[in-house]
Amino acid sequence: MGIDLEFEGSLTERHQTTVPSGVRRALKVGSRDRVVWRVIDGQTAIVTFRRDEAEAEEDPALTRFLALLERDIAKGNLTSLRPELLSQMESLSGGVSFDLDAPLPGDDGDE
Repeated sequence: MGIDLEFEGSLTERHQTTVPSGVRRALKVGSRDRVVWRVIDGQTAIVTFRRDEAEAEEDPALTRFLALLERDIAKGNLTSLRPELLSQMESLSGGVSFDLDAPLPGDDGDE
């Protein structure tokens, strides 16, 4: 096993360390990625990284929607909401309360 790059760090008084920027760049790791430590024969540590699953899974529908939105913005196709349309929307949804943080039906076993 050859060594491509070598970086040195240190431990704080609380036994914490920072992944050197050269390592982060070389391995393309981010702030939410997981660190896995393996100790071999009580003297060698192998450190590997696992990508954050939430970031690793790209939503193809969202990606296409954002690309469409980007094109429309570049073309100047987006305009602000007319006050009369906003007023009509508010009158149609008036009195309805909802919790954006509440689970959707079926998410927690409810139907």
